[in-house]
Amino acid sequence: MVLNGGYYSQHEDRNARAYSYLRSQGVHVRYSPTYFALTHQKTLTVDGRESAIMTLNLNGLYSSTRDYAVLDTQPADVVAIEAAFNADYAARRGTASAGTGDLGWSPGAAPTVLSMIDRATRSIDLENEEMAYAPATGDLCDAAHRGVAVHVVMTYASEWRTAFTRLERCGVSVHVYHGQRYYIHAKLLVIDGQRALVSSQNLSTGSLQYNRELGIEVSAPAGVRTLSEGLAADFAGGGA
Repeated sequence: MVLNGGYYSQHEDRNARAYSYLRSQGVHVRYSPTYFALTHQKTLTVDGRESAIMTLNLNGLYSSTRDYAVLDTQPADVVAIEAAFNADYAARRGTASAGTGDLGWSPGAAPTVLSMIDRATRSIDLENEEMAYAPATGDLCDAAHRGVAVHVVMTYASEWRTAFTRLERCGVSVHVYHGQRYYIHAKLLVIDGQRALVSSQNLSTGSLQYNRELGIEVSAPAGVRTLSEGLAADFAGGGA
C-alpha cells in the first residue's frame, strides 16, 4: 500500500495511525514519494486482473458523499496501473502508461480534461469537489457560448463563489448542495452523453498538474448511462 504522506516533503500525521496499524498487521506500506505535491490517486488492484479506479477515499470523513468507482479488467490498463504503483512504491520517477489509451494520469492531466470539454458538441455534465482551475471555468463558458448545454453540480463553498457567478453569467446551469448533509466528493465529467471521465482529479491546478492522480475514460454505453443517471439525480436534487 502507498499512503499519502503530506504536501511534498512536509510530513503530516493524518495517515499515521493507519500506517502503524497496517504495518503491525503485516501489510507492506510506504508513504508516497515527495516529488508529488500530494498522492491523491484512489485505486485498488487485485491479483493483477482488475483495478478499481475511484473518486472515493477510504475514510468516514463525510456522513454522506457522492462518489463513483469503475472496475477495469482490461489487461493493458491493469498492467499500467500496477507499473505506476510499483514505481511510486519504490520512489522511482517515471512516465505512467495510458494502458489501452483510456487512462489519464496526473501530473499533467489538464490537457486531457480541457480537450474533453472543448470537443463537446451537445452537452457537458460535470460533478466535482472543486472549481479552482480558471482554464476549465473558461472552457466551460466557451462551450456554453457555442450552444452546448452545460450542467454543473457541486457542494457550495464560498471559495467557488466567483467561479459559480462567472459560469452562471455565461449560461451554465449550476446546482449546489449546502452543508454536509450530502457532500459532492465525486469527480465526473460526461460529454455528449457518450463519454465519461471518472477520476480522482479535482478541477484545481495542484490536482491536475502536480499531484499523483488517475482517471479513466468510459465509453461503454451502459457504463456512461449509469454514471449519467447518478449525476442527473444529483443535479435535480441540488438548488440553483
